[in-house]
This record gives sequence, structure tokens and C-alpha cells, in this order.
Amino acid sequence: MERNGVEKRPRRAFPLRLVSSEVPGRIELAIAAVVVATVFGVAFLIFNLPGPLVVHVHDEGGGNVMGARVSCEDAPGLHHFSGITDVFGETKWPGLEKVLWSCRILPPDRFQLLEQYGTTTVRSRSPATVEVRIERPLHVNVTVKRPKRSPRAKLAVRAICPATQTAPEMAWEARASVLTGNAELWLPFGRECRAGLAQPQLTERPAGLVSTPTLDCSAFPCTPIFSGPSASSLDFTLEPTEAQWTNAKPPPDPEADPDGGVK
Repeated sequence: MERNGVEKRPRRAFPLRLVSSEVPGRIELAIAAVVVATVFGVAFLIFNLPGPLVVHVHDEGGGNVMGARVSCEDAPGLHHFSGITDVFGETKWPGLEKVLWSCRILPPDRFQLLEQYGTTTVRSRSPATVEVRIERPLHVNVTVKRPKRSPRAKLAVRAICPATQTAPEMAWEARASVLTGNAELWLPFGRECRAGLAQPQLTERPAGLVSTPTLDCSAFPCTPIFSGPSASSLDFTLEPTEAQWTNAKPPPDPEADPDGGVK
């Protein structure tokens, strides 16, 4: 065809080989279909992935509670997971089954609380969260003044809260610092308690709950009876005599031999 004296060349066409009826075209068409199906399949799996199960433990002031023991179980009772909350007050498990989960949370010993419970359902993508709020205990700081010429020692300071109609008797024991003489006690708020020097019962850990609470205020100095609200702090000072310091002084720790044993 000529136009204005110039011959126009026909436009060349490049048909897709995969739409042809030849064998290579059919192979390419099959590969393309597999790739497209794979992309859609992966996208479907991504959008249906189960979200993580998160257990968050915090106090009434919004602070994170570290060291809480957590155990979660699914509704059929086939799977069980346990963990401990981290510095963010959380413990989590990803990729669990999308069913109802029930969790038991045991706060650290200093909170003197029973197990807490929570339930949640794991769903696609979004995290399933169990929020547990606990109130902070009463913080008591006891300073033990060392008599002059007495050797330094980690004396045990114990606080006892008698039983009430709704709560059993409890006691918390801690060792006073060798340098400062300070001992930190954690007690349930709203209870009438009393602290004083005592013979140590805890040998494997420096502080914690005491199973058989005793306090002899006739032989060792004690604080007056005290009580306080949640998250409050109290300070007391004990001034034992030289004889009381000697009687309350714990036995020396066993020395370890070079082989790793105890002499």
C-alpha cells in the first residue's frame, strides 16, 4: 500500500507462544497457571495465619510484672504451654491453633496472691491477649543497726501477718545487707503485720515466703504493729544489743572445695 508515494510496511505481530496449540506453548501455559495459583495460595495462607497468644501481667500503676509463671491450655486439652513473663511483663507463643485457650497466671511470691485466670480465642493475624492486673504489695524497708565492735553479718529479718477470717497467716523473710543493714520485705496490704530479727529459715535463697513463721519479740527487737495500703512503703529501724546481734547471727556459709563440692 502506498500513501503519498511512500510504501507502508505491514506491522509485524508477535503472538504469545503459550496461547498457541503447540507443545511448548502448552507447557508455558501450565507453568504460568501453577505460578499464579501458588501466589494466590501463599497469600491465602498468610492472611489466615493464627495470631500469637500473648499473656500480659501488670500492676495497678501500669508497671510490668516480671517473673510471673504462666501456663496455657487449649479447649480440647491436647496442648499445654508454660512460660515466665519477661521484663515487659509478657510471655507469648506464636502459631497456635485457632481455638479457645485458658491461662493460669501465678504472680511472683512478693505479691502473695493465688492463681489468676484468663481466657482468649486465637484468631487469624491479630494477637489474642490475656490481660491480668494485680495490685502491688506493701513494701517495708527495715534497717538493722550493727552494734559497735560486732562483726558484720547478714541477719534475717522476718515479718509475720496473723491469719484473718479471709486470709491465712503468712510471713516474709529477707537478709539484711552487710554494708547498709537494709532488708526489703513484701507483705499483703491492708493486713496488720509485725517485723523483727529472727533465726534464718531460708538457706537456698536470700528472700521469700516462710512456711513455718515464728517471731520471738522477747528475745529480739521487733517493730510495732503496722499496716499500709497497696503500693505504699514503710521504713523501720531495729537496734539490737550486742548479745542480740550475736544470737541472731546466722552460721557461716559452707566453704566450697576446689572440686565443686561443699566442705
